[in-house]
Amino acid sequence: MSALQAMLSPEKLALLRSAYAEEPNWLAENAVKTLTATYPGAAGMVGALHERFFLPNALTLDVVTRELCLVFHFAGGPRDVPVALHIYWALMLGATAESVAETLLLAGAYRGIECYYAGLRVLERTLGDLGKLTTHRPADCFVALANNTRPA
Repeated sequence: MSALQAMLSPEKLALLRSAYAEEPNWLAENAVKTLTATYPGAAGMVGALHERFFLPNALTLDVVTRELCLVFHFAGGPRDVPVALHIYWALMLGATAESVAETLLLAGAYRGIECYYAGLRVLERTLGDLGKLTTHRPADCFVALANNTRPA
């Protein structure tokens, strides 16, 4: 068993994925609500992005690639929450912890080793947090990850 698997066992990951499969649209729908709550004028842009990248019938990218791209983008940024949430989402869609670590390594190669190191710390914390959860619903995972990361 790898160090990453020790943080989040295959059995626990299977439970999380099973719960996610019962509510596969929750994360995307919650993101739309969150991004438009303060300024409803953003609904057009946010809705277009949702339709283009998050609805199953409109995807040209496979969902794991989409999420790994977002992990790459947010890695090493000023906030851990987006990284943690997209790591969770990638895992729920079939990515492995190792593929997330590889994505972070690639981000580090292009954006500096500190980006890799910061992203790896978020990956470790995310896996650890998910491994400790007693509930597996996406909403509960979202709250746990959003509350246990570095603030802005």
